[in-house]
Amino acid sequence: MSLYGYVPGKDDLTALMTDAMYAGMYGDLDEAARAGDWREAMRFVAGRNWEVLTRHPWLLAVRSARPDLGPGVLRKYETELRPLDGIGLSDVEIDSVLTLILGHVADTARTHVQHVTANRSGMSDDEWWRTVAPVLEQVMGEERLPVSDRVGSTVGYEFQAAANPEHIFTFGLEVILDGVQARLS
Repeated sequence: MSLYGYVPGKDDLTALMTDAMYAGMYGDLDEAARAGDWREAMRFVAGRNWEVLTRHPWLLAVRSARPDLGPGVLRKYETELRPLDGIGLSDVEIDSVLTLILGHVADTARTHVQHVTANRSGMSDDEWWRTVAPVLEQVMGEERLPVSDRVGSTVGYEFQAAANPEHIFTFGLEVILDGVQARLS
């Protein structure tokens, strides 16, 4: 509460905290661009954002129709745009590609945080599967929902969980990058 003597309210405090967090993400404005070609740079940007969001999940709750434009936020935006500049996209497309990538990162980071929280609940994924398996067998059945039965079983076996946020993060990012590459071609 003593911080409110320095800032007008919670929104302002959150904006300052967010800006401070983003200000420290990159060493300089060209750090992402030095990661390699535009695809490698976007993997670097996605990875850096994943690290920050999974380490500081409170950032996932900070949403605003209009972004707080502090120096840290603006520096982050510039750093993340630079690798896409000059590859053949319009300015609107550059912003849209970055927004798409960052949205994907935030969504999978949120899933990761939820997964970690669920595992701390005292019930392991294996225990959860044993609890829901009898119900799933009654509801799914090969003749009722054959595709979801097959796919869900394969995913559960592969990851020993209902989902693997890290896999979804990597797979989704590669699909996005492939789509951008196809658009450039």
